[in-house]
Amino acid sequence: VSQSRYPQSTGGLTTPQLFFLNESHKPMSDSMFRLEELQILITQWARERNIIEGLSAKDQLPKLIEEVGELAGALVRNREAIIHDSIGDAAVVLIIMAEQSGTNLTNCLNLAWDSIKDRRGRVQNGVFVKEEDY
Repeated sequence: VSQSRYPQSTGGLTTPQLFFLNESHKPMSDSMFRLEELQILITQWARERNIIEGLSAKDQLPKLIEEVGELAGALVRNREAIIHDSIGDAAVVLIIMAEQSGTNLTNCLNLAWDSIKDRRGRVQNGVFVKEEDY
């Protein structure tokens, strides 16, 4: 898989850059990275450990299921810190799977956004149902 989607180096990404905001539009932390930066760092981390080339996206599926299972357990137990960590862990696996599939998470999210942005529907019995399905 080509690395052309990312810069060849982290270009100073060792110093965290402020980006994300909480509901009150205040910084959550002064050590937050941008999503694009995290994709680069996570991909490099996975490449150094031979996860990108040594495994396939299909091989990563059990890891993704494991992380989603941890998320489910944290949600049931209302364990906020574990919920946040589990979402992050699942995102790491998705970033790796995207790279192994020749794309990146930003591209995948853009595709998903394009397919849902005009979608209409409603919540029924705790599930969002697309308008064309009811």
